[in-house]
Amino acid sequence: MSDRIVTAIFGGLIGSILQTALGYIFYLTGLAKTNHLLMAGNFFLNENALNTTAGYIVGLLADLVMGGFFAVVFVYFISITGKDYWLLKALGFTGLVWVLGSGLLDRAFNIVPVLQEHALTNLLMFTTNIVYTVSMAYFVVRWGRFPSRIISQDEE
Repeated sequence: MSDRIVTAIFGGLIGSILQTALGYIFYLTGLAKTNHLLMAGNFFLNENALNTTAGYIVGLLADLVMGGFFAVVFVYFISITGKDYWLLKALGFTGLVWVLGSGLLDRAFNIVPVLQEHALTNLLMFTTNIVYTVSMAYFVVRWGRFPSRIISQDEE
């Protein structure tokens, strides 16, 4: 794909679907106390509205939009640093987003309190974040077209 933004959006959607499916499996089996649909929906809805059909739809839309947004950020990161070591960069990106999102933002705004109260759920959601980022990054690096050199230095 020649358009990096479109590539990012498709990669983000694929990664989000895989992440959300795995998180939902963890939730249905009782290992996790929440799932990505509930966490994303929590940005917009109160607790009573979350566990409804409309609440899950809001959560799904929010999750997909966030997946596309983070993929666009990742594409710009890869555009600057290059595609070499993409897997290591994807894992680093996962860690950064996890620390900023689940660490700082969630602690500051208490968006998903269960992540603070249930360590296994936090670890399982981090695992699903790895699935998201690695699958998204693979798609972006495999099908995206990037200039060979973004930042050039004046050669004398």
